[in-house]
Amino acid sequence: MGAYLGRVVLALPLAASLAGCTLTYPAVGAFEDYHESFVGTVRTSLLTGGGILTLRTESRSINCTGIAQPPSIIPLSLGCAGQAGFASLTCDDGRRLTAQWVADSCTRGHGTGQDQNGAMASFVFGANLNQEEALRIARASLRERDAKPELPVYAPRDVRAKTGYATGTAFAVTDDGVFATNYHVVDGAKEVMLFVGNSPGALAQILISDEHNDITLLRASGIKAHPLGIAPISIAEKGTEVMHLGYPLVQLQGQEQKASFGRINAMSGAEGDVRFFQLDAPVQPGNSGGPVLTKEGLVVGVVTATLSQLGTLRAAGVLPQNVNYAVKSDYLLALMSSAKLPVARMRAQRADFPAVIRGAEASVALVVAK
Repeated sequence: MGAYLGRVVLALPLAASLAGCTLTYPAVGAFEDYHESFVGTVRTSLLTGGGILTLRTESRSINCTGIAQPPSIIPLSLGCAGQAGFASLTCDDGRRLTAQWVADSCTRGHGTGQDQNGAMASFVFGANLNQEEALRIARASLRERDAKPELPVYAPRDVRAKTGYATGTAFAVTDDGVFATNYHVVDGAKEVMLFVGNSPGALAQILISDEHNDITLLRASGIKAHPLGIAPISIAEKGTEVMHLGYPLVQLQGQEQKASFGRINAMSGAEGDVRFFQLDAPVQPGNSGGPVLTKEGLVVGVVTATLSQLGTLRAAGVLPQNVNYAVKSDYLLALMSSAKLPVARMRAQRADFPAVIRGAEASVALVVAK
């Protein structure tokens, strides 16, 4: 695999064998930076859309294994195109790769991913797809990704350099002190403290980060908080009512936790970025990292950014009206899978936002990063 994962390109020819309700086909890939190649198989369930990946590098004999899961399943009666999911792989040398994929047809698809060090990956899969063609398509995909606008506009790292600290929001994802927040909230911080309710703050350490998708998991010893249930984004759609909890502008608004309400406006972010969805629940600096919740109390996203009014005014000559973004929950689920963390069982018991707030507010923390 070379010194680091590098950019990996997958070609997954579907010259496959069918047995029962599973499909097994060969996987062939190459690491762009080192001209390393690997071979293996993908075993896919026709019922669930999930699969098991087994890969082995040819020159160094490094084994990589993992799973592919479908966060959103479109009924096959509507066709293969648009089927989507994520994959998580662990290699013998300690590298972990998380990736997202989308099917273009029943025999072709593409995706992107990265390892825990931020090395980017891009891949394609399909029938009769040779390695040269796979590399060309993957490079084009990386160029398209690099052209996306940088999110978020609010940069706590810059605020921290000026004031000595920056704030954000986090929420419990396990019952033993693991919290999720945005990567940009803690990026470059020397010390991170979490405060839940009126309890004393607890020092938190970064457990694992997904810089590309702006998600970090923190572990804080001494904090016991009930984990929030996390659902795939497929349970929501355009028009779904949502809310988020957080700590916006604590210097001006105080340290009481705030609730904001709105709807999902689009299932993609700026310039069609599929990692995010757009919502009109108000977002202020400090809300970053907070949970986006449905009326059933399930997390479907992580608050990430608001569209810059000044930037939009310069670019388009108009002021945006409450355009905000959240990272889809599927990327949080993928990161938790990579860290081998359990996901809280989904409990869709609440039916209104006041009940959701009562059930979730003790699981949401103020983040102070110094």
